[in-house]
Amino acid sequence: MNCLPACIVNASFRYLTLRVLRDDGVVVYLNGAEISRDNLPPGAISSGTLALRTIGGVDETTWLTAAIDPTLLMAGTNLMAAAIHQSGTNSSDISFDLELIGYSAASLPRLGGAVQAGALAVSWPGWAAGYQLLCATNLHQPVVWSAVTNSPFLSNHLWHVTLAGLTNGPRFYRLQAP
Repeated sequence: MNCLPACIVNASFRYLTLRVLRDDGVVVYLNGAEISRDNLPPGAISSGTLALRTIGGVDETTWLTAAIDPTLLMAGTNLMAAAIHQSGTNSSDISFDLELIGYSAASLPRLGGAVQAGALAVSWPGWAAGYQLLCATNLHQPVVWSAVTNSPFLSNHLWHVTLAGLTNGPRFYRLQAP
């Protein structure tokens, strides 16, 4: 286990995004409270806790992303720490990277997207409740934006919509404020 503290000076943030690379398991704390855990068992974590499985290949370089509630920040200096755990006592490698991105109160929610099994998975921050996902087939005037009818679901502080059956031709997406 390696603990890596970092100081964060509070500002006026509308939302925070945590991004982590880990090999094999990680738990992240903000001001002593757990804010993220991946590939570790539930319950108390100690220096002897092993990750649930070995992380290898492309998974070692895949960023895990989570929205973090900005109200968890205190006025002044905050403390962030991470503990990295291997899946076995004889592991030959370890890697870790972490970033916490703060977006100011003037920020708008950003869309994220990834192709998964022939479908487009779209996500945006959990604080952006009530926003409507819109789609257009072109960006030439007049642009016609249509509401996406798939219902978003909230998971890991992110809203998610899966759009099955990618079609030929371009699709453009945006969020509309409530």
